[in-house]
Amino acid sequence: LQIAARHDFADGDAGDAGEDSTGVEFTGDVEKHMPEFGLTLDLQARVFVTDDSNYDEWGVAGGISWSASPPKQHGQPNPPHRQGLSLALRPQWGDTKSQSDTLLQHGSGALGSHATGKPAGYDYDVRYGVPILGGKHALTHFARGNDRDQTTIGSEVSIGRLRAVLEQEARGNHAFIRYEGKF
Repeated sequence: LQIAARHDFADGDAGDAGEDSTGVEFTGDVEKHMPEFGLTLDLQARVFVTDDSNYDEWGVAGGISWSASPPKQHGQPNPPHRQGLSLALRPQWGDTKSQSDTLLQHGSGALGSHATGKPAGYDYDVRYGVPILGGKHALTHFARGNDRDQTTIGSEVSIGRLRAVLEQEARGNHAFIRYEGKF
């Protein structure tokens, strides 16, 4: 459970409440790992409580992910990289006027948020990792997207702590190419 004070500044965009709003944000989540099946289930909820009766913001998201990677064996180190197929689906519901892209974000590199003011939506992620360089490292191809006309395809190479990503993203009529390298 997280509790935070928040102040949203009005920007005059459609869907904005038109006024600054100050309040308290409550966020909670629960996650269940079932490594014997390669499954992870999660549920997250958020509400922004303010004294402005015209400003209502809340959201609920759930997720299911599955990975063909073998589970960690007791007493063994974590596998260096995910290999094989992995799938994730994350439906979301709520009313998000802030457009802050922080509603129901789920960790780094996980499926994104649904901060569009739409009552429902979904994100998906499909990956396939193959071992390289003797199986201690991985090359992963991926595709992810959502119901908001956003699709990303790409590849990632992980060698030790070095990680390089090349991806192409399409949002409506726009396309972007991004390279990221981390040590």
